[in-house]
Amino acid sequence: MKTLVSVLLFLTTAFSVQAQAVFLEVELMGSPMQDTRQSTDDAYEKTIHRSKNIQIMLRNMDTKPCSFVVNWQFLAKSIEDGSTKTYDKGSKRVPLKAGQSTVFKVDSKEVQDVRTHYSDGSYSHTGDKTTGYLVLVRAGKKLVAVDASDALLKRQYQDQIDADRLKPGK
Repeated sequence: MKTLVSVLLFLTTAFSVQAQAVFLEVELMGSPMQDTRQSTDDAYEKTIHRSKNIQIMLRNMDTKPCSFVVNWQFLAKSIEDGSTKTYDKGSKRVPLKAGQSTVFKVDSKEVQDVRTHYSDGSYSHTGDKTTGYLVLVRAGKKLVAVDASDALLKRQYQDQIDADRLKPGK
């Protein structure tokens, strides 16, 4: 029995999580869209301006104060080649006392996509279309929370957090 208790104590100590406990919630507040139209004798052009607005809620669930760094990225897909890229990003240092929470809003820059119809029947479509967001929270250099509009992207970072928690001595 003593051996079992000793093993359990060792495993609990070896695999204990020393990172700050944090709760992260990201809510998509909207995706404003505005379009402008322009006509000439030989073409009709429509430009669509899109952006994303998110609200980030962060709560320090630990019994000690901590300073977190929240990084966010807004993602867009190129209409020409289909590649995904970051079109806007930022960060904010958020010091929180034990049990304290904060909420703040982040507005992305605009991206635009241009659709042109020519009098000869041809058509062109260029620009980017917003696809989502990624929010990472760090305590020091350690990644402690993630949220993303895409489940696969979120899982990629969540796996990193989970693997880090299982490292001995962390």
